Amino acid sequence: MKKKYMAWKRYGFDRQFLQSRTPSGGVKIEDQRNQRTVVLEGEKLIVCEGQVSLSGNYYWTRVIRELDESEVISYSAEKKRLISEAYERIETEERSGEESGLICKDPTWVGSVQRAKKNENYPSGTGELKRNKMYFVLFDLRTEEIVHILDDTFEIWGISEYQFDEKTGLIFLEESLKQYCISILQLEEKDYIYQKLNQLDFRKLQLASGAKEQFCESILFKGY
Repeated sequence: MKKKYMAWKRYGFDRQFLQSRTPSGGVKIEDQRNQRTVVLEGEKLIVCEGQVSLSGNYYWTRVIRELDESEVISYSAEKKRLISEAYERIETEERSGEESGLICKDPTWVGSVQRAKKNENYPSGTGELKRNKMYFVLFDLRTEEIVHILDDTFEIWGISEYQFDEKTGLIFLEESLKQYCISILQLEEKDYIYQKLNQLDFRKLQLASGAKEQFCESILFKGY
């Protein structure tokens, strides 16, 4: 009676996948079709609710990492840095006249970056302290290894949705600022990690820095 157990979602009408929370903040995934049970957890990490792919081989989710004391900074300083980097990318591409594919062509996004840069009037050391960091993580449940990981600061305002299509190898990112914008990330060899969660050194992690962006009102996903 003292143990607390929570299961939050089943996928498929035949109840082949069951997710539940572990006491340490991890996730337990029971794949009844493949007779496989995987536990994803790590020290100073919280693994959030995620989605299992149709084949049952991949799982994408959010992971929240508690920062070390040396990493803790103010939110305003982090946002200021990200705005400056985005603004520099915009200026570089405008000066060169060449499309690098590293910046969003949505005028709403570009305008927001430019306005944010113009209105930077807060000291870099003020604001709420950031004590944790969010990542979007793609797991291979067969090997229990991380295939790919994406920082939540991929864009200044973060990402609201993260989907992986295992047939095409594409990652679809929906950004909260752009109502109809889906960024499409084609994984390259350098983007793959192949390490287990407890082996990953987040402080030395090389994160993806660009995506090919497409704009549309909807995308139809066909299962297989």
